[in-house]
Formats: sequence, C-alpha cells, structure tokens
Amino acid sequence: MKEVINNFIEFLFTDVKDKNETKELAVLLRLTCLIFSVYYFIVAISIAFIQHYYLSLALVFAIGLLVGAFILTYENKTFLGLVLLNLVIIVFSTLLAINVGFEMDFHIAIFLNILIIYFNKSEHMHLKRFYTVFICTYLMVLTQFCDYYINVDVPWGFSRIFIRSLNMVLMACCIGCIAYSFCTKFNQAEDKLRSINENLERIANLDPLTQLSNRHHMNEYLKNVIFEHNRSGKTFTIAIGDIDFFKKVND
Repeated sequence: MKEVINNFIEFLFTDVKDKNETKELAVLLRLTCLIFSVYYFIVAISIAFIQHYYLSLALVFAIGLLVGAFILTYENKTFLGLVLLNLVIIVFSTLLAINVGFEMDFHIAIFLNILIIYFNKSEHMHLKRFYTVFICTYLMVLTQFCDYYINVDVPWGFSRIFIRSLNMVLMACCIGCIAYSFCTKFNQAEDKLRSINENLERIANLDPLTQLSNRHHMNEYLKNVIFEHNRSGKTFTIAIGDIDFFKKVND
C-alpha cells in the first residue's frame, strides 16, 4: 500500500517536458483537479438526497472535465488545463449557488481562480489584474442576482450543515495547496539565490589560480585583525611568502 501511495505521489509530481511550462503550476493544477473531483462527487451525492438529480448528473460531467484538465498537464498543455479548470469552477459554482442556495457558499470557490491564475508566470500582469477585476465583478453580479431573483435554500438540518461544512473543507484544502505551492516556489528561489551569492562571494575572495585569498579578501581580513588589535591590544604577525611554481602560468 505504501508503495502504491509513493508511486501515486511521484506520478502527481512528474515534471513537465515543455521548457515554457513550469512543474509547480502543473502540480498545483493536478492537486486542485483531484480536490474538486472528490468535492463534486460528494456534493453530487449530497444534493441527490435533496432531489437535485439533474444537477448531480451535471457534476458528474464536471468531474469528467476535471479529469481532462488533469490529463492536459501531462500533455504539455498546462495553460489549456488552467483555462478549463477556471471555467469548470466558475460555471458549476454558479449552477450550485443558483439551484441549491446562495447561502451554501458554493460561490466562494470562484475566488480560488484568482490565486491560481497568479501562480502562472507566463501571463502578463495586466491580464491577471483584469481577470481579478472580472472575477470580483462577476461575484458581485451573482450575489445581487441571487438575492433578488433566486429564492432557493436548503432547509435547516443535516444536509445544510454538511454542505456548508464541506465547502469550508474545500476552501481549506485548496488554499492549503496553493499556499504550499507558493511557499515551495519561494523557498526554491531563495535557496538558488543564496547559492549564487555564496558562489559569487567565493569567486570574489579567492584567486582562481591558487584558490587562496586574493588581495581584496586579504585587505578585508587585515582590517578586522587591525581593528581587533586596536580594541584589545592583541598582537598579530604578518608573514609574506612568494609562490614561484606558477611562473610558467603567469608568463
């Protein structure tokens, strides 16, 4: 069982082949598709108990679309998978909010699209800002539409509590995945920057031929030694040696 889980995790974190796509975005889309597939499956069963049979079948279709988006990340079509995932979340969150009840908080999942789209570094920032404004405007219109024209709600009871709790679990899982992806991405960038700085410092302080401290590094070191001498009176000695076996290289 452990081997099966490890193989599945390795499958999820498979790198992309296209150099223009990023592994981090592909993995994030795969995890999000899996979470929403499980979520829609549970919601489909839940709303079937309150006689929303056609909507339950629609959610099965949504799961099929999510599987398609999942597969696209392995076919060097991550951006197309991103677009498909965004459309699925918007369309089916809207259908659930209108037909099951706006107070069930189905619409909140649409906000996740903003976080996911900002993770895609290939798109220009002004497009991301435009998409953010579009999502906010769309949700405001949806809110007013449901308040004034839709009068559907789930009766108080287990179904209402279960569905609202399920929506909160969905948001927690998705935000957790997105936060983990952002954290991993930034940590990798920070580690890479630290490694580059250490390499630059080594190049700046060492002579490339002898791999000993160069004049710049030696002067900095002497400043510290002299400062310590002036502060504490501790004596020090400077020894100067001449290395001759690099004459052929120098010539």
